[in-house]
Amino acid sequence: MQFTTSFLAFSFGALALILPSGYSWGPAALLLCAIGAAIRYRSAKFILPRPEDKVLVISFILFFLVALFEVLVHGTTTSELDKPSRFILALLVLALLNERPPSESWVWLGFATGAIGACLVALYHVFVVGLHRAGGGMNPIQFGNLSMLLGLISLCGIGYTLKNEKKAFLFKIFMSAAFFAGVLGSFLSGTRGGWLALAVIPPIVFVFYAQSVNTKKVLAGIFLICIASVVLMNVAGNSVERRINSAITEMEAYHDVNNTRSSLGVRLELWKTAWLLGKSKPLIGWGTNGLQEGKQHLVEQELVSKNALRFSHAHNDYLDLFQKRGALGFLSVVLLYLVPGIFFFQAARNNDPGKPVALAGMTTTLSYSIFSLSQAFLEHNSGVMMYAFSVVIFWCLYKARSRRYVSNPELYVHSFRG
Repeated sequence: MQFTTSFLAFSFGALALILPSGYSWGPAALLLCAIGAAIRYRSAKFILPRPEDKVLVISFILFFLVALFEVLVHGTTTSELDKPSRFILALLVLALLNERPPSESWVWLGFATGAIGACLVALYHVFVVGLHRAGGGMNPIQFGNLSMLLGLISLCGIGYTLKNEKKAFLFKIFMSAAFFAGVLGSFLSGTRGGWLALAVIPPIVFVFYAQSVNTKKVLAGIFLICIASVVLMNVAGNSVERRINSAITEMEAYHDVNNTRSSLGVRLELWKTAWLLGKSKPLIGWGTNGLQEGKQHLVEQELVSKNALRFSHAHNDYLDLFQKRGALGFLSVVLLYLVPGIFFFQAARNNDPGKPVALAGMTTTLSYSIFSLSQAFLEHNSGVMMYAFSVVIFWCLYKARSRRYVSNPELYVHSFRG
């Protein structure tokens, strides 16, 4: 069973952006394993989370219940429950991994393989197919942000150590290459919103590792990332430069002449629209079905542009759920990121062998909180699946590693050297 969960956890990260809906294959198989184990062993422990998981369970269930609230109050179709239901399914996988946690090394190698695979897909799309923005068969924004996420998770994995010194060195080289590959994949997608995570998260990771790692190594790592980022931007070439220049131009056009037709201009208009709609119905929101009516009313009052009518979401998870589900919607997504984020933050402060896993979990929650500022990330199946199951995997891995450390600390005397 542990080999099975390890292999499927590996495939979750490795296949995420390489195959169509690759992010769903591993979780679907893990879910079947959970149900199968519960039936075979006649035990509910394989499908029911443990009491110590209650804060994560509450945040996941709350997100689903608020979506159900929209369906019941606004008469929205039950299809709106499709993506929130993934968080309920993830809790079943949480129970399975509590009992049979996957191998940590397999998980790291899976995410790193996925980052490198995403980079290869992006290189093929841009330099062979000739696309302006790499998308990997999905929305370029989703692809670029998830490629960045895989790369940043790989950066956290550099701190994971192996007993065999030669293998440990090769592992760190592979994880470093995966980090840069994930970043390059994001650059080639032209997804500007995700680049903010690159400026925020690596320094945080280095600060946490600085508690246990030689300062010279930390400074060398920061210097290497700066140099490599410049190189990667040159490889991406026009993709990065063009997107940065267009962002500046679009911002100026929106401010000076209220141009809402550009990519950035329409986003700003959608954010403004969502804020106005949310303020007008702060308790229950407008519901997905009522958005067009509310937008039309704002257009008639000449408060927003007609371009706001073209989109069904606000290109921002916080504002989108605020306009659809009111304050409850806003609170549900904040807690979805904040609750596991606090757990991983507190865990990362401990100087134990679980630090790399805790940092990866914190990186996931923090990355998503950034991605959600410029994209309705949770409106996409890829966004929901990658978040829910990444958090669950890192949550279970940290608990399992910590339990082993507490029960037999001498096994880990030399385990964390960074």
